[in-house]
Amino acid sequence: MIKFKEETKNAFYNLLKAISVNEFQQINEKDTDGCTVLHRAAQVSEPEIVELLIKKGANVNERNNRNETPLHLAAFLGRRKNVRALIKNGAEVNARSNNKAVPLHLASLAGGIRTIEELINAGGDMNAIGRFECSPLNYAKIYPRVTSYLEKKGVNMGDVTPVYGEANEAIKEIMERCNRGPEGEVMSFKEVVELIEKESLLLEEK
Repeated sequence: MIKFKEETKNAFYNLLKAISVNEFQQINEKDTDGCTVLHRAAQVSEPEIVELLIKKGANVNERNNRNETPLHLAAFLGRRKNVRALIKNGAEVNARSNNKAVPLHLASLAGGIRTIEELINAGGDMNAIGRFECSPLNYAKIYPRVTSYLEKKGVNMGDVTPVYGEANEAIKEIMERCNRGPEGEVMSFKEVVELIEKESLLLEEK
């Protein structure tokens, strides 16, 4: 399963406690990754907390060191309800990160069907071109069930090429984002995809 380091989670919950008693003044203050408490909430918390933070003044479109918004992070982790809460409160659906990724790139990389659906319904661009000249469709094509879902929605996936050619970079991105490594093993991209499916990293989202 996708896991965060304990210190990451503890730091977030300490901030949240301070906010709840109005002892935290700089709600848009950033950590060493450039993330605000809203970025972290989008990853690990519930939509009620996300909305509370926005109500307290958190910037829904604040950027971290990767130039990612909270929506990028929620999309990658399949936090569908957080994605919905962020969009409802003004998150830019097609915001670009440093590598030109929109949230749909990250949702598609992780294979989260319901998150993909949420973003598309809100105007997410499945044809947005990012790193390696890839669109979210190129990432989605890796997963048969995501491909099947998109085809049922009328998307022509026949001429779409999956991104196996960028295996090493894709693996690196998945591992970096999850704060986890392959435990000393060198894994192929195919093995990573299989691991994602096996461990429900598709996150048939909350």
